[in-house]
Amino acid sequence: MDDAMNAKILIAAVALVSSNAVFAATKPGDVYAGASYSTMTAKESPLSLDFGVLNGFAGYQVNDFLAVEGRIGVGIADESLDVFEGSAVDVGVDYTAQALVKGSYHFTDVVSAYGIAGVAKNKYSFSQGSQSDSSSDTGLTYGIGLQFAISGNSALNLEYQKLPDMDMDDDVGINVSALTVGYTYRF
Repeated sequence: MDDAMNAKILIAAVALVSSNAVFAATKPGDVYAGASYSTMTAKESPLSLDFGVLNGFAGYQVNDFLAVEGRIGVGIADESLDVFEGSAVDVGVDYTAQALVKGSYHFTDVVSAYGIAGVAKNKYSFSQGSQSDSSSDTGLTYGIGLQFAISGNSALNLEYQKLPDMDMDDDVGINVSALTVGYTYRF
């Protein structure tokens, strides 16, 4: 499948997850939304790039242990990569989009652990002087996190996520992961 078809499938999945969550809620707390900040790291020795990404998300809590969630993020902090002496390429995240299933285990009323799995699409931009290019990578994503309730409807979360590799060319895939802190509000 080409990138355009993957993007359409991912956008449709995120829209479906988000719209079902809004219209299927039957009791308070089923629908949630929030914002988070991620530090995405692309690492392949000796290369290491860190990007700042601001995310928004919405989800539907199917039951106490299972939710579906859609996420959209935009890059707000880019990196500069020295490729030759005195020559640098600016690398950034244009956007991320994810459709996820989230399984939770509640240790107490305040603390819960969760795991996520789904599909993610990341689009990166590259520029050097007046030249620019972009790359999109779609694939499996998974991660783990902790959520801490701060009130009946609000929670903070900390999460580690493995994202699809950044494909620089046919032979090189750079490992991409994210460390995220966020805020969730249940309606």
